[in-house]
Amino acid sequence: MLAQLVGGSPLTQRFSFSDTQSSVDVVILGCWFMTREIELSAASAEHLTLTGEEVSLMLPCHKSESRGDLTVRSFRCACRARAQPLCPFHAAERHQRRLTNQFGTLANGLPLVPTEDGQPHTKSEMVQGFREVISAAGIPLTRKD
Repeated sequence: MLAQLVGGSPLTQRFSFSDTQSSVDVVILGCWFMTREIELSAASAEHLTLTGEEVSLMLPCHKSESRGDLTVRSFRCACRARAQPLCPFHAAERHQRRLTNQFGTLANGLPLVPTEDGQPHTKSEMVQGFREVISAAGIPLTRKD
């Protein structure tokens, strides 16, 4: 269901977490890297790197990390036999392109998921963004019980 939201974005598209095309790639990255909303909110754009056909994200070792020790998780492009809409490498590639179009650089402490003015989102804003993507994909947000 999430795959239906992934579309080819123009090379000039800018990042906006309120835009489904932008936010679905953030959700894809969050799912592949198994991050909580607060980890994505705190991550820097510099922590997401593309090398060859591999995407890596530097993350805290655990949720109570206070010393700044980081671990790196990596995934290779999932498009071996055919293009995969939920490929983490291509989601990262689109995300970085949008950030560069919006802010010109991925350096200087730019958050991985910035607001329009380049600040980090709050935890509740991240949760709301994820809920909007899940809803747009047609996935129910609540259960009867």
